[in-house]
This record gives sequence, C-alpha cells and structure tokens, in this order.
Amino acid sequence: MYSILEESIGQIEISRSVFIAIARHIESKDEIKDVLIDIKKKCPKAKHYCYATIIGDYQKSSDDGEPKGTAGKPILDVLKKCELDKVIVVVVRYFGGVLLGASRLLRAYVESSNLTLEKATKYKIVEGFRYSLEVEYALFDELKNYLISNDVIIEESRFEEKIYLTIFTKEDNMKDLDNVFNKKIIYQLLAHTYKYMKEA
Repeated sequence: MYSILEESIGQIEISRSVFIAIARHIESKDEIKDVLIDIKKKCPKAKHYCYATIIGDYQKSSDDGEPKGTAGKPILDVLKKCELDKVIVVVVRYFGGVLLGASRLLRAYVESSNLTLEKATKYKIVEGFRYSLEVEYALFDELKNYLISNDVIIEESRFEEKIYLTIFTKEDNMKDLDNVFNKKIIYQLLAHTYKYMKEA
C-alpha cells in the first residue's frame, strides 16, 4: 500500500463546470470533518464537495448532493486502483450552469481524481518495528555496519556519554543482534509501527 504526505491539487473544466480535486494525507477518520471545513473555507462558493477516503479498513465516500453513485464511489474506486491508504480526496465542483448527465459527471470526478493523484508523490507504507539502542563508542562502527547490511534505518543518533540510536527495521531481528554482539547492546522496543518510504 501507498500514501501521500503532501497535498496535491488537480483541476479540470467540463462545459463550464470546474472540478478541483484535492488529495491530502489523513491518519484517522476524526480528521475528515476538519479537512472538509478547511476546504469549504478555501472554496466557499462551490456547489458540491464530494469526497472519498481510505484509512486502513475504514472507507467512506459522499456524493454531497450529486446523483447517487456519480461522485463519491468513483473517487473511492480511484483510491483503490492506486492502492492508496490514509488518503482523502475531496473534489470541489463549481457548477457552470450546464447539466452534464450521470455518465459525464462520473467521468469528471474520475478524471479530476486521477489527475491529482498522478501528480502526487507516493510513499510506500512499510510495517515494522521502532527501537531505541544504547551502545558504547567502541562498538558503534561495527553496529552501524551491521544495521546497514540488514536494511535497518537509523532515524536518530545522539552522541553523549554513550551513543543513543532510534532505528526502524522491517524485520524483528533484534535476537540476531544479541547473538552477533553477545548482548553488549541495550535495546528497547518503542512501537510496532509503520514508516512512509519514498521509492527511488
């Protein structure tokens, strides 16, 4: 699965109606209301604010007064097709006075959503483990080489009387660390969590 971290905006115009699709990162369903309030403040004269979101197993969409099935569900289908999670797409419509009909309306919501998501930078959601490590200076170079060779990401380093690290690893391989370093490294699990990683 992927997510986006920066806002992305795409705009199309069909028969004088303007469709502005705004994609944002969202961590919980409690944020949906705030996103909608913010977008309505920025686009106060729009006629419709249709949206869809996926946050883990939670999915929601809204046609916001458009004919049923022409806006919210098509936006949701675009999110699914792009394998996105923790994302909300709101499509703001300024009505141009011309009725588009259900099929053209549906295409407009799909096209505007696709446009904004194609422009967005996508990050792979990687599930893993975050640890804190405490290491003596004499072992640091060996430890650093071990972490790099095992695809462990060093998120933070503090050099004090000892070296304190915060690391992220996709695999829970701390037992191997014990074996390699004869339990000379103190570590503690901080969280079973996830990280957003930009693909090269």
